[in-house]
Amino acid sequence: MPGLPHQTVVVQQAPNTSGLAIAGLVFSILGWFTCGLLCIPGAFFCFLALFSRGPKGTAIAGLIVGFPGTLFFAVVGLGIIMGVLGIDAEKGEDKPSRGPSEVRPEENSGNEDSEPETNRDSPQDQPDLAEEAAQPEEEPKPKAKPEPDLIVESWGWTVGHGYITVTGQVTNNTGQSLRAVQAVASFYTADKVFVKESSAIVEYNPILPGQTTPFKVLCTNNPAIVSAQIEFAHLFGGTISMMTREDYEAPAPEEVEAQREAQLEQRREWEEAARKAERELKEADEKAERERKTRTWTANTGGFQVTAMYLGYEYKGDGQGDVKLLKDDGSEIEVSFQRLSEDDQDWVKDEMRRERERRKAAATPFGVE
Repeated sequence: MPGLPHQTVVVQQAPNTSGLAIAGLVFSILGWFTCGLLCIPGAFFCFLALFSRGPKGTAIAGLIVGFPGTLFFAVVGLGIIMGVLGIDAEKGEDKPSRGPSEVRPEENSGNEDSEPETNRDSPQDQPDLAEEAAQPEEEPKPKAKPEPDLIVESWGWTVGHGYITVTGQVTNNTGQSLRAVQAVASFYTADKVFVKESSAIVEYNPILPGQTTPFKVLCTNNPAIVSAQIEFAHLFGGTISMMTREDYEAPAPEEVEAQREAQLEQRREWEEAARKAERELKEADEKAERERKTRTWTANTGGFQVTAMYLGYEYKGDGQGDVKLLKDDGSEIEVSFQRLSEDDQDWVKDEMRRERERRKAAATPFGVE
């Protein structure tokens, strides 16, 4: 327009969004899929983008997404990682020590290299294989009772309002803490058909050595379920050995067998002692009976005497009979009853009466004729 001065208009384009802000936002979003791990660099990049030229909206959005993720990682994610590392460390510590049959490669090679060449060729230094073969093999020792990592103090399950609730208590039987332990409940039908499985972390994490923690598993009910089974495992894999308190305190099979053998041996000793006492009592009775029946027999004329044991009376008829006697030399003799002295005849009569009473008592053991 005539009369107006010429003006120049400069249009300045807004700078593009900072690359750090975009990268930080992307890392912050991906960090929520890694338990907050990638949120740390995402929040850091967005923080640097706040001091760069250009729009700050993307950087602020990245901080809003990444900063909570960083806190989540510090509280939860770091604990999970430590739990995994702790479990690996526990597995490493639980490895058994090398037994006598295990030889490391370096130890074996070292022994071969350290053996002098002269010893290999010298027969007097070689072990006597015959002597080694003659040595008796050691009897295998009974296996020790296994030590479980967890001892189940009690557990049970109930059904109500459409849910199954499994509760119980378990004790850490190891000498170290157990982390990220979960109770795994399996459910079956009456035909032992597997239906479903449910798990939950125990209440205490970690479980200190010797500590008892309650546990609870909750899942929906299925009318076909009639039985359940409880197990324990690490959260990130790996089962944990367990045993009920009753089974743990019960004696091992080897101990039960040893106790049974000890009881049988004691019973055999008692029976042998009873038989021995019975034999000794019987021998004492027989000895006393022999001593009672042994006397000095005298003829009625007084001209004959003999020391012998009375064996019995044999009737000959017509009021006559003989008395059988056993002399000290083992020979038997027969003496006429009428030729014995009056005292000897009275003794024989008393013995015959005692023998009749003994036979009568044996025939009527209950005293009823």
